[in-house]
Amino acid sequence: MARVARRGLIWLGWWCVLWPLWLVFVGAWDLVDAVAGIAAAAIAAIAALVVHELGLLSFTPRARAFAGLGRVPLQVIVDFGILVAALARTLAGRPVRGVFLAKQLPAGGSGHEAAFARALAAVAATYSPNAYVVDVDLERNAALMHDLVRNHASEAPL
Repeated sequence: MARVARRGLIWLGWWCVLWPLWLVFVGAWDLVDAVAGIAAAAIAAIAALVVHELGLLSFTPRARAFAGLGRVPLQVIVDFGILVAALARTLAGRPVRGVFLAKQLPAGGSGHEAAFARALAAVAATYSPNAYVVDVDLERNAALMHDLVRNHASEAPL
């Protein structure tokens, strides 16, 4: 019985993350989209549970890996303002030129935790509308990024 309860909690945990994520990605708050999200999150949570039960997840991320992600939603709002200002400058005849730059990744190495840390940092840095990861060079342990308007906070957590 404890195993069934554990599986149920794992499924519920995935569902509780995936359903709001669906709503955010869809961007609509009506009944049809909510019900579709409930179903899609349930199916995806079942898939995640199967992957977990088959042992295909070779490690479990530690909570500290997510520690720096709290500032990402605020940075999205700040970067929206930066992009609106860049659009206004462009419309006023002063075009904005973006810049490519290389940033060190937070974790080197070839282990699962290092790969997860790199992937999480790259995904989190890409949420910013002003900056996004173009490529990752594992040999140099660096990410190639593009900033429309140079702002170090937009590149976080890289």
